[in-house]
Amino acid sequence: MSQTHLDEIVKEWKRKVEEFAEARVRCAVIGNSGSGKSSLINAIAGEKIARTGPTETTDGKQEYQHAGLIFVDLPGCGTPRWPKDTYVSSLQLLDYDCFLLNTAERFFENDLYLYEELKKFGKMVFVLRNTFDRAVEAVAHDHGHSEDQVREILEKNIRDNLGFNPPNPVNLP
Repeated sequence: MSQTHLDEIVKEWKRKVEEFAEARVRCAVIGNSGSGKSSLINAIAGEKIARTGPTETTDGKQEYQHAGLIFVDLPGCGTPRWPKDTYVSSLQLLDYDCFLLNTAERFFENDLYLYEELKKFGKMVFVLRNTFDRAVEAVAHDHGHSEDQVREILEKNIRDNLGFNPPNPVNLP
């Protein structure tokens, strides 16, 4: 291999490293209204950057940058303003790189709909369960289950609702 050829390889490698360093991943946070999408963004960022409220607060696309990611907080699916049947097209969801599908309390029809619609187009969708602490407290009180048992119950519920056995989830503390 000649020095000129080696120099070209190094130059191309440096260009790709720079391109990678400048890349931005746009990750849409989706789910039902009130599922805690904005609160999830705040938890990931470690500070309050997304507006939250007791009623439908996010009325359009809101972008927040954190650690090289662009989180896009979207309105909740299945409300009169954002009906399920037009949610994907109205919010142009296919333009995003990946999705955090935030569920809370229960796994709803809208959750399954969004998951299936996005997977049809080969999109990466991470399903998250919000309000886990409340579920642990309630199930421990009513049934005496441990946190690990509640985690297994909820994980099985999501897997069953998705209709398949996805790879092992990441369990965060």
